[in-house]
Amino acid sequence: MSATHSLKCHPAAFQALWDGLKPYKVRHNDRGFEVGDTLILSELTPPGEWEPVSETCTGRTVTARVTYIMKGGEWGLNPPLCVMGLEVLARKG
Repeated sequence: MSATHSLKCHPAAFQALWDGLKPYKVRHNDRGFEVGDTLILSELTPPGEWEPVSETCTGRTVTARVTYIMKGGEWGLNPPLCVMGLEVLARKG
């Protein structure tokens, strides 16, 4: 059964995903990510505009489907990390 996850994304990584240059996400597998899950990625406000208390976002989002997952313990990737292959479904903002 697939799940939907809302995640924050740092500005440089978000921009590369937005531009189609980075079709993957590396992160802690703290949510039990699986192929077929949907990620709603929100861009954090760029450095210099960052307000750490409110952790504000720019309003831009990328919705993507997980098409592949490599979990920690495979190919030298340390747990609890995972690498998720992504198919961008929508861009907003």
